[in-house]
Order: sequence, then structure tokens, then C-alpha cells
Amino acid sequence: MVQTTSSQFSPGDLVVAIPDGNQGLAEYFTALASRAVRLPAELAGVPSCPMVQPLSTVVNAVDRMGAVAGRTFAVVGLGSIGLVFCWLLRKRGASAIVGIDPLESRCRLAERIGATRTRALRSAEVLHAAREDPSTWEAPEVCVEAVGHQMDTLNDCLGLIRKRGTVLAFGVPDHDVYRIEFSTFFRKNAHLLAAVTPDWSEYLAKALALFVDHRHELEALVTHRLPILDAGRAFELYERHDEGIVKVLLDGSAWE
Repeated sequence: MVQTTSSQFSPGDLVVAIPDGNQGLAEYFTALASRAVRLPAELAGVPSCPMVQPLSTVVNAVDRMGAVAGRTFAVVGLGSIGLVFCWLLRKRGASAIVGIDPLESRCRLAERIGATRTRALRSAEVLHAAREDPSTWEAPEVCVEAVGHQMDTLNDCLGLIRKRGTVLAFGVPDHDVYRIEFSTFFRKNAHLLAAVTPDWSEYLAKALALFVDHRHELEALVTHRLPILDAGRAFELYERHDEGIVKVLLDGSAWE
């Protein structure tokens, strides 16, 4: 932190803060005090601290689902967010967590940090197999859509849940209007739950406490650390899923 008008912080504090207006890659930005959390001294120099922000969004989403212990889940999409879901659901006592992703490397990581089993397939392929042979799929109570940016996987999740099940819509939409398989939703008496933009003052603090206690487990998700000037390469790696990429941290300490 360079300057502050808040009594909660002082110049020089190390913070995790939420930028407004898509300024996350800016050299400097202004953040509200209610959208920032001070990091303890023990985390000074720990490059994985930015994980606190995505963790906070997952904690909020899992809180919105209510009690987790003893319930069954599927997580569609095992990028860093889907993997954090697997980790947190296991911490909270889920009885079964099935991770679904076409990349075998991500499936293996999911099983290491929380998933009870995985399917190295696309969700549409899992759903097709379940309809061809129902014995291949034990429908979960909750399916987490952690892919986003397209319209298909939300309907796959509706097809994969049991009757009276819940789909958690977490993946970011790219369209204002989605084509929902309403008959499936209706006949299953299903629930559709969205979770986005938590109360940052509450959930950054919750996530920070979790991160402090479990940092070494969560750091397994950080596969790359690149200088800020290599941001373009980071996006290219992620688009191609090269080099076993899961989570990239961009080091903003040098801009020249």
C-alpha cells in the first residue's frame, strides 16, 4: 500500500485488495478499505498471497449452499477455482466429490487435494454415458459449474444432478441470456443457485484465515509465476493448457 485515507491501514502495509474497473493489471489502482485485507507479517514475501481473493469467492459460494457434511457433489471444470471447490468441500466433510475435466493432469491434482474420484472427460461426455448406462453415474445432490464463458455446461450440470438437486452457477457468463433445458430443471424439481461478488470485508477475512492455516496445501495450485511483462505469455499458456498450467501468479514488482 502506497497511500491511504483509511484508519484501518497504513502506507507500507501488505494487502490483498479488489480493484474496480478491471484494473487488476494496472501498476497502481485505488481500492476501497471495505474491499481490502491486511496480510500478517508472516506472509511478507510469500508470493502465493493473491490466492486469498479467489479463495474468498469459493468460501462465499460454499456458504451459500448451506451444510456440506455428508452431502454428495460433482465439480465440473478443474481449473484453479474448481480445484479450490474440491479442496474446501472435502474440508467441510462432503461424503463424495466427483471432479470432471478432460485434462488428466488436473484430475490427478483434484484427487490429491480433495476429490474422492474424477472423470477425465468433458461434462457432456459424462452425461451421455450416464444416459446410455445409468449404472455408470451416481447422481450427486449438488453440481458446481466452475467453467463459465459458454452456455453448454450449465445444462450438463442440470442433467447430472439427482431429483431435487442443486446446480451452483459459479462460472462467469459471457451472455446475458442462456438457453436452459427447462424441462429437465422442472421435472427434477431442481434448484439453481448463483454465487458471485461476496461481501468482501467479510469474505476476504475468512479466506485469509483459511490461507494462513492451509497455505502449503493451497500453494499446490500455483504452477507458474511470471513477471508482469509476460502477462501475454501467461494467457497463451492458459489458453493452450501448456506446461501443466493451473494457476499463474504475475509478479508486479518490476514494470521496466
